[in-house]
Amino acid sequence: GPCIVVQRKTSTTDGYDARLTSTGHLIFGRSGRVFVARFDLERQVVGDPVPVASDVRMHALYPHLQLAVSAPGVLVYVPGGDIGVAGIAWVSRQGHTEFLPIEPRVYGMFDLSDDGRRLAVHVSDNRDYILIYDIERDASRRLPSTDSAGWPKWSPSGDALAYTSFGEDKPYRIMVQRMDSDRPAVAVVESQTRLTSNTWSADGQRITFYEFPANRLGVASVPRDGTAKPSAP
Repeated sequence: GPCIVVQRKTSTTDGYDARLTSTGHLIFGRSGRVFVARFDLERQVVGDPVPVASDVRMHALYPHLQLAVSAPGVLVYVPGGDIGVAGIAWVSRQGHTEFLPIEPRVYGMFDLSDDGRRLAVHVSDNRDYILIYDIERDASRRLPSTDSAGWPKWSPSGDALAYTSFGEDKPYRIMVQRMDSDRPAVAVVESQTRLTSNTWSADGQRITFYEFPANRLGVASVPRDGTAKPSAP
């Protein structure tokens, strides 16, 4: 019988919700703007992408562009920018809002240390990363990670941070980074499905985690000597 052969290729152009038009162009979104590039099935993107519209309503987390393109190449869209991009703010009990002086990004889960001094934030990007923001010093830095990283959780004493490490064709790992040490983060548990850290024990020696889509909770031991062999859930 007939068969269909699908060949997968990866473009090096950064963006999301790409559409290939009948005119031979690739249309995609990035940071609230829509770009167009010539596209060749053999050579992929030809030349540099050109911005054609700004303030286009989109959401980088899902991702989704609110636009449509007709066969002759006419583009219509809903204005509004990237609604996934936002700032982070303090909100008082009286309802007063004060934004932190850090650049708006596509933020995900975040956690504030118990002493209120440091904020760890999951930032969605081409490769997700964790931003550590020191509130007293008004200084921020990326948590070192060779793979994508997210879902941070501070230990009770604030001396360690648990987070999830992940990447294409790699397992999910719950990592623990000692903040007062130059040693690399230690993996305490790994799985082929998504893991996210949940709650630390009061003594900082164990951490519960959630496994999706199995909808299971587990407990992992956190080593003190900086070495560990990750276990399975």
